[in-house]
Amino acid sequence: MPLWVIAHTPTTFSNEEKQELAKAITTLYTKVQIPVFYVNVQFLELAPPNVYVGGDIPDKYAGITIHHIARAFDSDAAKKKFLDKVDSILTPRLKPKNMNWEYFIQQAPGDTWRMNGIVPPPTGSELEKEWLRRNKPVGEGNL
Repeated sequence: MPLWVIAHTPTTFSNEEKQELAKAITTLYTKVQIPVFYVNVQFLELAPPNVYVGGDIPDKYAGITIHHIARAFDSDAAKKKFLDKVDSILTPRLKPKNMNWEYFIQQAPGDTWRMNGIVPPPTGSELEKEWLRRNKPVGEGNL
């Protein structure tokens, strides 16, 4: 699963901007055949005095943590390509707001992940294709 946690200062995003950003992030993953329901985006508004950068309360800021469990980068080239795609999503949306933002990606081992108590199927497997088709996790006995 990719999980994006976007912690931001108040009034950074309208509800419409949040939805549009969440859709752009989801599309980033579904283009590489990750089931849509794997993609989670959470917006956490942090009002002063609950966010500090350099010891000061920022006017406009977003700190983004991207958790990857469903897939891992298999090369430096793949990592760079992904980071470039993330930048192509974030920069045109955040730079015009004259704000600061940062992000990092944390990759976790896939064997520590469950969905509805089910171990997600291997990438490209027939069961994963069934999850894609049904748009939900299903156990092998429920096919």
